[in-house]
Amino acid sequence: MNIRQLRKLLEFWVEILNLPEWKIEVKWGTKKNLEECVGRNYFSIEELDSLILIDKNGDDIEGTLVHELLHLVLDGHRDVDLTNKYDPMLERAINRTAAAMIKLVGRSTFEVTN
Repeated sequence: MNIRQLRKLLEFWVEILNLPEWKIEVKWGTKKNLEECVGRNYFSIEELDSLILIDKNGDDIEGTLVHELLHLVLDGHRDVDLTNKYDPMLERAINRTAAAMIKLVGRSTFEVTN
């Protein structure tokens, strides 16, 4: 997958998740900025902006992207002081929701054309 295809995926899922008010940028991550994760989302709920970094060599790029986008929908309920703390139950719920959404769309990976 190339960066243009990844950005098409972003457009598709932003529409599905109804996030048009967000300014979201997606890029390939590096080992340094991914911090041993397959995806990271640096976002501001107040500013409605997000930078999503994805591991280009990850097993499920679309699933990772959907997971990171779901943080924009679900993390707003948490206390500001907790937003940087890892919540394993929330991560598990997001993983399951992302997998279910992709399954509902009817594919395991997004078929993107140039």
